[in-house]
Amino acid sequence: MAGGKKPRIRKSREKPASRAEPVVNEFTAQHGTYGEATIVDLGNELGGGRQKTYRVMRNLYPTIVDRWLAEGGPGFDEPQRRAVDHCRALWACAGTAGRLVANYGGMGGGDSGRERDSLSQTEALTQLAEYKRRIPPVYWNVFENMARDEFSALRAGEVFGGTESQWGAHAKASVGFVASLIAMWRGF
Repeated sequence: MAGGKKPRIRKSREKPASRAEPVVNEFTAQHGTYGEATIVDLGNELGGGRQKTYRVMRNLYPTIVDRWLAEGGPGFDEPQRRAVDHCRALWACAGTAGRLVANYGGMGGGDSGRERDSLSQTEALTQLAEYKRRIPPVYWNVFENMARDEFSALRAGEVFGGTESQWGAHAKASVGFVASLIAMWRGF
């Protein structure tokens, strides 16, 4: 071997197929229910290219309230699902600034689009205030904390007292109760 070096052989950094980690591992599976979904990438279409589709695994029920609605049972049937979706739409229309901060972004300016946005925001805030007035505060707060702010059932239910093992059951009963009232009032 006169002055020559041996060529280096690169090792693949990919795991062999038999040792590859599954898409949804045991830890992830404990924290949700996963299923295949198709995502369409429209970004390439705007640049004159073709759209692409991807198969992905996604969490079917990203919040505990969504999981309870999927499981069904008293207070978690189709009318209550519609009530939760209705409230989430109202909160989205009311603005994402939070409960303690006013959101004046869409108000004023004389633009008819802004006027329409502020009117729908005002209507959403009025409807939410009506629900809040008619439902006992402790139940409304638990419902809002879970359906809007995605609190854990233990954290939301601890306002009822009792033992830690009871907090989740209290929170679930409160969410089902409030959703049932709204479903009844809305005729869902």
